[in-house]
Amino acid sequence: MYYTLTQRSRMVKQPYGGYLPVRTFNKTQFDDSKKIKSDEENISASLVGLAVDYLTRFCQHESFESAFAISLMGIKNYQIVTHDTVDLTALEVKGLDDASIINACKLATLDVWYRNPRAAVLAKENYELCPNSATINNIKVMVQRTLDFFEQYEPIVENGFVMPGGYTKMVSTGDGDYLTTHTLVDLKVSKKNTTSKYTLQIAMYYLMGIHSTNQHFQQINKLAIFNPRLNVLYIKSIDDIDTNILSAIECDVIGY
Repeated sequence: MYYTLTQRSRMVKQPYGGYLPVRTFNKTQFDDSKKIKSDEENISASLVGLAVDYLTRFCQHESFESAFAISLMGIKNYQIVTHDTVDLTALEVKGLDDASIINACKLATLDVWYRNPRAAVLAKENYELCPNSATINNIKVMVQRTLDFFEQYEPIVENGFVMPGGYTKMVSTGDGDYLTTHTLVDLKVSKKNTTSKYTLQIAMYYLMGIHSTNQHFQQINKLAIFNPRLNVLYIKSIDDIDTNILSAIECDVIGY
């Protein structure tokens, strides 16, 4: 059976506390005095997360075509299946103005047409949604927090990374968020605290990256999860992880 990296990380029965217990990560809570009204959002957290991720990349001077690449590939499938035409000129993204954030959310809904077209058809997914003012403000705050974090941390060397040569018969696909000079950073916008499912996921990214031909992984020595919704960072040195744990994840979870 083939799974995406995220699917596999969610289905694994981990040891008590997890392969990488959250408590073993160093936690830093940031405070910028900005308020997020999570309970007032009117679109799914997964779409908010995609919008935050893609807008962050765009605001880091990445091209629209690169930042929204998955959405643009989804549009092709959407148009083929539905025979409906998506007017990209009406989905312009310029920055963090309200219209751009609304369009980023609409574009994010089209990802599923590339990642899982069958699910999109069954769910009758479409991109005609309208985030309310609370959702727009929350996304704006989260993108700015993410930009501020990376500006103060390490230079980004790759975003939207993949791991060619690192996939297995068990984990056949998966792409991650950010690689900085020495850190693998996973961006989460969950309303809840970090869990062992998240820490397993970043460990899988790292191990599959080491097995891949992606040379950027050779310099990675830390794993991190940044949640701009909660404005919190969890980080752990790879040297502090028991090699037996990493071997167990390689064998039992990834399938090497």
